[in-house]
Amino acid sequence: MGIGGMDQYLLGAIRGHWDHRSGGQVDYLAEDELEAVNMGIAVVTPIQDVLDIINGPALARDRRREDDEFSAAIAPTPDSL
Repeated sequence: MGIGGMDQYLLGAIRGHWDHRSGGQVDYLAEDELEAVNMGIAVVTPIQDVLDIINGPALARDRRREDDEFSAAIAPTPDSL
C-alpha cells in the first residue's frame, strides 16, 4: 500500500543492466560464466521519457502517415459499393 492507502507503481523501460565483475573467487561459477551473470541491478528510463519519445513529433507524424495509408487501403471505393 502506498501513501494515502493507494497503490503506487514505478514504471519505466529497462535499457541495460550491470553484470557481475569480481576479482574474487566464486566457487559455483566457471570463469567464463562470471562475465554474463546479471546482478539484478538495471538502468531504467522513466516512463515519462519513453512517452515523450513515443509522442514526439517524428513518431506521431509516422503514425498518422501509416494510419492514413491503412485507411486508404481498406476504405470502400465507389466500385465496391
